[in-house]
Amino acid sequence: MSGTFNVYAARPARVVLCSTMGVYGHAVEQPASITEATPVSPRDVYGLSKALSEDLARYHARVEAIPTVALRLGMFVPETFERYGFRLLFGGVDVRDVAQAVGLALEHEPLGGFDCFDVMAETPFKPGDVAELAAAPETLLGRHWPGTLELAAQHGLDLGELVWGATLWPIEKAKRVLGFAPRHGFAEFLDAFRRGDSAYYPSAGETQWGL
Repeated sequence: MSGTFNVYAARPARVVLCSTMGVYGHAVEQPASITEATPVSPRDVYGLSKALSEDLARYHARVEAIPTVALRLGMFVPETFERYGFRLLFGGVDVRDVAQAVGLALEHEPLGGFDCFDVMAETPFKPGDVAELAAAPETLLGRHWPGTLELAAQHGLDLGELVWGATLWPIEKAKRVLGFAPRHGFAEFLDAFRRGDSAYYPSAGETQWGL
């Protein structure tokens, strides 16, 4: 929060604010489809700090005409290869797509001086899939990506641990307004998984399956 304050104190021409999916907080405690229209309700200090930073950005856009684009980023901190891949289904995003979103945000002129966008990997899930995702995620995976369950079993992966949550993260606004087009999703991960190619994911650490 203090870092954001200091950035605006320097009177920049424009700001791209790295916010977080964590601003939604309590909204994800129930099965849901989260969009930028979902009320902000952080449940920890980190999420609160980002929500307050967005408020600060709105203030400077209104009072000092400093335009800001806030990117509510999904999970992209370094992980093991298999965890990286499966989190792309539920709010994860590849760091290379984060870089793309930042570049697009630098060129965007937000209406009213401020705008926010969810930045996640793209999935084929629809809002109507929320209930099935909560009750039987394995069935949904098998329908969209046949062979996924068998592949995971071959490598001794615990899908109950990897396939978690029942939150969908549509990115239609970022696609429509920013032109965001994520290039790295679950299907591409599966192809690399089948090849045993952990180098596909540049931040991968040691994995549970020996790569």
